[in-house]
Amino acid sequence: MTTATATKKETGRPEIEGVKPEVIDMYTALRADSTIDVPKGATTAKVEVAKGVYGRLLPEGITQEIVETVRNHDTLFAAATGLLVGEVGTDQMIKHKSLERVTVEIPTVGKDSFSATFDRSRQVPDRNAEGGATTRTKYGSLGVEMNFYGAKSRGQLLKVKEHLGARAAEALDKAGK
Repeated sequence: MTTATATKKETGRPEIEGVKPEVIDMYTALRADSTIDVPKGATTAKVEVAKGVYGRLLPEGITQEIVETVRNHDTLFAAATGLLVGEVGTDQMIKHKSLERVTVEIPTVGKDSFSATFDRSRQVPDRNAEGGATTRTKYGSLGVEMNFYGAKSRGQLLKVKEHLGARAAEALDKAGK
């Protein structure tokens, strides 16, 4: 993999091996709308991005309102997924004393999905008024996730991670880390 970021002459935008032009275009827009202030001696810093940039970068025909409607639906769907696995799980745990966990995975679009896990019991922190903590047994412990395939180390994100790792190793080595 090439560590240097090449620039296409006809577009002027960076080109990274394996990274789609749409990702580069969004990066370019995000970069133009971002700032960072690093105080002297700081060990961490945060990039600030202009408000509304997400909405401006939505594909043609997709509005912020559509995304909000889908996200609201997903919030309700996540709750329904949790209710499903918890209700079915409790019923089955009553019938099957050895059953400790029930799971479900529901595909959405592409390779994305909702998943939920319902545990018979789990040890959880139990904080007291004095600030101390012990543990207690919680019955019917539920966890629900929305899994975005592209948000893990695969696809375009994997290509970006590989590029950044190689670029940082080369650049920071030259700069004396």
